[in-house]
Amino acid sequence: MQAFKKYYLPQMDENDCGIACLAMILKYYGSNVSLSYLRNLAKTNLEGTTALGLVKAAQELNLKTDAYQTDMALFEQSDLTYPFIAHVIKQATLQHYYLVLGANEDYIQIADPDETVGIKKMPKSQFEKEWTGVALFFEPTSNYQAIHTKEQTLLALLLKLVTHRGLILTIVLVSLLMTLTSILNSYFLQVVIDRLIPTKATTTLTIIACGLLIAYVFNSLFLYLSMPIPSRPSCFIWSNILGELYQLSKRTY
Repeated sequence: MQAFKKYYLPQMDENDCGIACLAMILKYYGSNVSLSYLRNLAKTNLEGTTALGLVKAAQELNLKTDAYQTDMALFEQSDLTYPFIAHVIKQATLQHYYLVLGANEDYIQIADPDETVGIKKMPKSQFEKEWTGVALFFEPTSNYQAIHTKEQTLLALLLKLVTHRGLILTIVLVSLLMTLTSILNSYFLQVVIDRLIPTKATTTLTIIACGLLIAYVFNSLFLYLSMPIPSRPSCFIWSNILGELYQLSKRTY
């Protein structure tokens, strides 16, 4: 049990217990795989990882898998291979996974991905009470090759952002310009409705209508350029829109 400490990996959050167990098995067989990498392979979600998800992830990494629904008689087999993953329900409500490291007449040796528990010996009676009977066995196939992945660090993410700083700056500036255009449009319309229309200021209304038309054109152009190419409306549609805006400006004054 002490010898397995070098393979122990804790879960990052309560949803990672299954993939943490799989990561320990992979480490036992010479790989060093990040939990984020296994989350994607096993389709881990907010409810955790299914046994099927663990099996498919292991198969993607060229591990032979066997899944059984069994009982405590499993530990009576002399050729039982360790480690394997056991699905349990802790405290009668929490679905969880243990990595089973070995067993004797009285105890089951487990590695609990919950770091507050870690590697420990559990009485067989307690293990039997928690265990659902699901056992997942893994061993390398002839095509298995040890792999090594790294966790995506904050520094690595920042470096990627720096390399695309030009694009990011463009997106920020265009977003600010579009926001400013929308604010000015609202302000101009409020001025027209509250002050200019009641006083019949025709010249001022004409100038503001032209300004609004130009603002709408630029705003629409920015929206158009920000859309994916397959989703962009045709030039015919845009000509209709501009025509409607022109007619609106004429009616305004």
